[in-house]
Amino acid sequence: MDHLGFGGPSQSQGSSLRIIARPTISTTCILCNGGMELVDHIFRECAVAKDLWARLGALCNHHLD
Repeated sequence: MDHLGFGGPSQSQGSSLRIIARPTISTTCILCNGGMELVDHIFRECAVAKDLWARLGALCNHHLD
């Protein structure tokens, strides 16, 4: 019986080692796969973001560089 009064095997008697695979976390930009996923890259350097900013600028009748 364990110290809480719930009889059962102790940790060393019947438990098996469980290995849990953890996904790796990538810091690569998911939009262009070309740079680190940092604020400057996401909003200014990423080719996909630049295209989106240009399209938004065109909708607003502005030229963004």
